[in-house]
Amino acid sequence: MTYRHMCLYCFHGTVIYVEDAMAQYRVTMHSKPGMWAGYDGHVDVFADEDDEAVDKALNKLKRTSFPDRGRSDWIIDDIARVGD
Repeated sequence: MTYRHMCLYCFHGTVIYVEDAMAQYRVTMHSKPGMWAGYDGHVDVFADEDDEAVDKALNKLKRTSFPDRGRSDWIIDDIARVGD
């Protein structure tokens, strides 16, 4: 389970909140040409690093609009942290 806000406890019972432990990424991609509708756009996800952001973006598309497409059917154009 992934938490966007984490709560860390220090010595002496002091509570420290770490806001946005995961960064927001915008993964821009397009689908490879084929015998299906094309996609050219971006997906926003929260992740710890670039590779995880790509995985989450592809999984998000697979869960929603493109369940029949595999990882090799996509071309990643850009990975950018949002808000930096």
